[in-house]
Amino acid sequence: MSHEQAQEFLLVLYEQMMIREKTFQELLKQEWRLDLGTISG
Repeated sequence: MSHEQAQEFLLVLYEQMMIREKTFQELLKQEWRLDLGTISG
């Protein structure tokens, strides 16, 4: 694997990580909102 290939690979990994984190945060927010709704309701 060349240096350029390695850099590209890392970028793709990084992007996937960010997307996964964002998705996870959104899911958590939704769960939290649901929990808050049931507790106060």
